[in-house]
Amino acid sequence: MLCEISNDCESKTAWFTRALAKDRFETWFQPVVDTSVHRILGHECLIRHCDEEIRDGAEIFEAARAHSVVPVFDWRAMALAVRSASLQTGSGGVFFVNVLPGSMADPAIAMHPALEALSSSSLKPRDLVFETVDAGLTGNSDRLRALHDYLRKHGCGFGLDNAGVTGTAFELIRDLRPDYVKIDRNLIWNAEQPACAATIRKIVELADRYGSEAIAVGVERPRMVENLWLLGVKIMQGYLFGRPSRRVARSGVPIVSSAGMDLANLARAIGPSPQSSVLHQSPLFADLN
Repeated sequence: MLCEISNDCESKTAWFTRALAKDRFETWFQPVVDTSVHRILGHECLIRHCDEEIRDGAEIFEAARAHSVVPVFDWRAMALAVRSASLQTGSGGVFFVNVLPGSMADPAIAMHPALEALSSSSLKPRDLVFETVDAGLTGNSDRLRALHDYLRKHGCGFGLDNAGVTGTAFELIRDLRPDYVKIDRNLIWNAEQPACAATIRKIVELADRYGSEAIAVGVERPRMVENLWLLGVKIMQGYLFGRPSRRVARSGVPIVSSAGMDLANLARAIGPSPQSSVLHQSPLFADLN
């Protein structure tokens, strides 16, 4: 029975084998914006496969699991992200590259393809932030710390993803002091609930204390921006600002959301809240009085 299930999975993911053999995977880019200065900070690099349909990272890595090649494919995807980022015309800002903790048994082996791609590109190590999930989600705390140390040694940025789901995120922010901390999207989507709001605020406070930048992901509506400003989050990523695409958005230009409203106008529409010192202090409102 298990054999039949396995064979069925492999037959349904035959596209993956063909794509791997013909090198048909792509890196797409989604903007990450700093709303305090209305500018693009950088882009997250996302693996895609485009044939009759567009397949996202979740489906691609599910197929990689079916073929038992997740670690090797992850290394290959990181190298592809670096090469693709280096080919973008104009500055795309910082590039965020995803790393699976399970692929990091030996960071020197795992990161070699990506760093080799970096060495032959126009990018600098500081242009790349390799981000991996909160160790509490995987139990791979030692691997995460080893990856952090290896990246620091080579001058690359380090980011913590999916932060806030487990209590280990607080400890990791304090001990590793990542460059960026991406707050779990479930917290962002439920920011109006007191428990979620308290967790977001705690992450922001710790990030500020230890020199990290907190990033909200999955931001899709102007109302979410208002809630996040109230909680002190300035850097955001989500469909409100741009969907993944083959090319980067130009860094350093004013941001206009997919709703057709630039952030300064959004700030005017929301207006400062008398209950929020965070909002009053935001540079977004410096020229609005």
